[in-house]
Amino acid sequence: MELGNLQNLEFLSLYHNKFKGNVPSTFKNLTQLEILQLGRNHFSGYFPEQLCGLKHLEHLSLHDNKFEGELPEELGELSNLEELIITNNKFTGYLPSSLGKLNKLSTLMLKKNHFNQEYYSFTDHMPKGYLAIETGTVVTDNN
Repeated sequence: MELGNLQNLEFLSLYHNKFKGNVPSTFKNLTQLEILQLGRNHFSGYFPEQLCGLKHLEHLSLHDNKFEGELPEELGELSNLEELIITNNKFTGYLPSSLGKLNKLSTLMLKKNHFNQEYYSFTDHMPKGYLAIETGTVVTDNN
């Protein structure tokens, strides 16, 4: 049985294995998924946009992989997201302004990437206005 066929799956932890390559596109079928832990593997490629369609997702951990490129604006569609951990990858660019729509986000861990700015990582409490959509500014280590 393929993982993408487990449509009622709510929790998937593939943490600390030697998986490599892209995250399978069939993960978009895991529509009931609330927790996805893919950290400490060798996944690569761009941010797996198929995950942005998982509307029940609350915790997403992609840390310690080899992801690259910019984060997609579609991340803002994960309205139930409480935790986003993407430390120690090769992400570039700026944080998408759509992250400002994630009202439930309480943990955001970003360090050790190649973003155009250094960003704080927050746990347990997101400061109000951490991402000012109107101006496109973000809270940085220099503030």
